[in-house]
Amino acid sequence: MYIKSEILVGEYAKWHFIKPFKKKYKWVWSETFEFIIFMCWRVELFLKSKKINKIHICDNWYIAKWEFSVIWSKISTKSSWNRFIIFVDEINNKINILLVYSKNNISWNNETIWWEKEVKNNYKEIYNLFNY
Repeated sequence: MYIKSEILVGEYAKWHFIKPFKKKYKWVWSETFEFIIFMCWRVELFLKSKKINKIHICDNWYIAKWEFSVIWSKISTKSSWNRFIIFVDEINNKINILLVYSKNNISWNNETIWWEKEVKNNYKEIYNLFNY
């Protein structure tokens, strides 16, 4: 039997990343975000298909990076350069969307260093679980 995880969206993600996507893509953003939620509910299935990369793993938690494209954009997920970072808590059956970003959001040359810093500065309780 499949149990849906509780999907949480971090306040930092809402105000610093999702709000600009909403403004830029207007009516298609709600459909795109609904699809992101759908993908999160099916995270285990997508892990098997290699559509998502587990980046940091510790006990029953992990942080993963996922590519997405805006619905109706006719751009592949890879070339759209849109990503979201999730934290999965398998014990409590919760998924927290930490960041939703595009290439334009990254202010560093190294994407991984950039998003790890964003998580460290804005989600300290999650960051500390992984003892970086």
